[in-house]
Amino acid sequence: MRKFIFLVCIVAVIVFVSVFIVGQENEKPTTVIIKENKKIINVSTICQYPELPTGCESVAAAMVLQYYGTNITAQEFAREWLTCSENFYISNNELYGPDPNEVFAGNPFSENSYGCFSSVIVKAINENSTECKAQKIANKTVAQLCDEYINNNKHMLIWATMGMKESKSGKSWYLQNGERFTWIAGEHCLVLVGYSDEYYFLNDPQSGSTVAYQKSIVEKRFKEFMQTSVVPVDTGRKSITKTKTNKSETNTSSSNKGKKKKKGLWAKIKKNCFVKPIIEAGTAIGLLVGGFFA
Repeated sequence: MRKFIFLVCIVAVIVFVSVFIVGQENEKPTTVIIKENKKIINVSTICQYPELPTGCESVAAAMVLQYYGTNITAQEFAREWLTCSENFYISNNELYGPDPNEVFAGNPFSENSYGCFSSVIVKAINENSTECKAQKIANKTVAQLCDEYINNNKHMLIWATMGMKESKSGKSWYLQNGERFTWIAGEHCLVLVGYSDEYYFLNDPQSGSTVAYQKSIVEKRFKEFMQTSVVPVDTGRKSITKTKTNKSETNTSSSNKGKKKKKGLWAKIKKNCFVKPIIEAGTAIGLLVGGFFA
């Protein structure tokens, strides 16, 4: 009986600690019902996992395109519309690579990739979509974007960080023009869909849901990415199915990097946006219990 009570106590402690750690990992989005005045545009959410672990930009773009009637999935956008390059190489003991302002650096289907910025998404949409065109907006606060666009029922892509955590300097490499570029670690693309007196509402590809963050933290992270956003403009034209060739540019020395592998059911479950922390907690419990009765 004592062993049973001890076991129950251990399980309870581990679950509590696991939930606490998961909650502290990122700036916690608000999940409570907000009773204050708010404005939210109803844009369908899409989760980037498991197919696009580094493809948040493609997922965010697919959300806004589907809203305007484009018949496209996030995977199709990443595979057929997005210009990508895995052309990383060493020259004179220095790393060279693609410019994320011109192409997606890496492969959005791979975990070991980087991402892209607003100009790449604008180009992809404007070259392929018949339902809407995209416009890059810079040097406006989120509050100004809400006033000018959200209030007119126009949502947009914005660049911030995963979980609104503080951005950090990531890996560096030289661009083709000789300029040294440093990736911003934690880069993340979301869709701004609304606001209230205290919060901004965003469709988050990482969770596949609409989340609410304090206005101040969103403004701060947005500023770390030069306050750049992409606003879609409805053209009023009907959807036309287009078939395009893959635009990926791949260095022969890294042709196997980022290839999508077939994943079993268990692998997909582990990649799910919501159950991964539960699995990790369960694994820890199993190991502890096994050691206790050994």
